[in-house]
Amino acid sequence: NTVRKQIEQYYKEIIGRFVSKENVLKEISNVVESTFKLLQPIYKNEHIVKQRCLYYAFLRDRLEAGKSYIWGAGKYGRLAKEILEIIRPDIEIVGVIDRMKEGTYLDTPIICPKDIQYLEVNYVFIGFGYGYNQGEVIDFLEKRHFNYNDKVWRVP
Repeated sequence: NTVRKQIEQYYKEIIGRFVSKENVLKEISNVVESTFKLLQPIYKNEHIVKQRCLYYAFLRDRLEAGKSYIWGAGKYGRLAKEILEIIRPDIEIVGVIDRMKEGTYLDTPIICPKDIQYLEVNYVFIGFGYGYNQGEVIDFLEKRHFNYNDKVWRVP
């Protein structure tokens, strides 16, 4: 139920950003097309990136410069890092959160969830597959005042 409300909030916010403009569809189309072009090096191999260009266009507009973690040291964590470096190069990825791995991933330190420094980062990006307890991770972060669609985002 909480996730459904957050999804509804997300779509209302997207629509609200564009509704006040005269040429709504043209504006949306231009923003998505420019994001699509930015992500061309990635989408050749990853169909999910192409399907989510509207979402990434929204993130380009919504997010501010800062520091972040990516939760997930696997294929989708790598893809999340690539996408973020393109759409928001001013967001520094300071760590990768993973419960099972240690060391570094993509030249970034891996940390355990208990070691997250919440006051030092602006965002946590969920970078793992849909079948892996995303709701559990979102609940874990929300209990620490990192709310979904505010400080917690899914990428890819």
